[in-house]
Amino acid sequence: MPLNLKPNHKAIRAYYDQLQAMAQADLQHEGAVTSAFSALLRHCASQLPNLKLLAQYSLARNQRHPLRIYGVSE
Repeated sequence: MPLNLKPNHKAIRAYYDQLQAMAQADLQHEGAVTSAFSALLRHCASQLPNLKLLAQYSLARNQRHPLRIYGVSE
């Protein structure tokens, strides 16, 4: 089943609105945009019934700097 998502879709507009609001507040680092991206991923995953979404998954590379993967499915 293909993902039904167009550039003018409500979820896409909300994502860009959140990014714009964060940019105006000078919050453009990864941690600041994570919630907006996660909401968009959840919306997309809800259209695919066989998909189990993990919004963020940490993969241990070493003790100081784990690798974070966004939008992982099982």
